[in-house]
Amino acid sequence: MRTTVTLEPETEALLKEEMRRTGASFKSLINACILSALRKDPRERRLPTIDDRPLPMGPPYPWARDRLPTHVAEDIEVTEYLEEEARKRRRSQRYPEL
Repeated sequence: MRTTVTLEPETEALLKEEMRRTGASFKSLINACILSALRKDPRERRLPTIDDRPLPMGPPYPWARDRLPTHVAEDIEVTEYLEEEARKRRRSQRYPEL
């Protein structure tokens, strides 16, 4: 359901602080707080764990790159190159050549 809610400034500040602390999105945090407050059993009135980490958005299959728009395929290629270079730098910092 989609709706508009007007929040008091104190409520907004508490929500923003909780979002920073947990890394949860606004939507998932609002839903968790409402569910927690409305549960009948007081033992169930704790905030549920929220798992809304972003998922990787690469192509679904490695062989699907030929079906991607050119600029997307190039972005993926550049990103992979930069990640590999960063790995090499970290590895060389950890194990300097003697």
